[in-house]
Amino acid sequence: MQENIAVLGCGWGMALAILCRNIGHKVTLWSPFPAEIQRLRETGENPYLSGVPMPEDLHLTADIQDLS
Repeated sequence: MQENIAVLGCGWGMALAILCRNIGHKVTLWSPFPAEIQRLRETGENPYLSGVPMPEDLHLTADIQDLS
């Protein structure tokens, strides 16, 4: 069963978000830093998880309202 999951933080949160996405959930990853979200969108990779590609269907946001 697919669930909507919100993960806060793009450090270890990114690893958790990818894991949840890979087992079939719809995931939104939130950061309080808009520049961090923009960098992730531009590069498709998290510097904390070098070499781990970010799934294209992972929703990224810096707007906490997107998590409701």
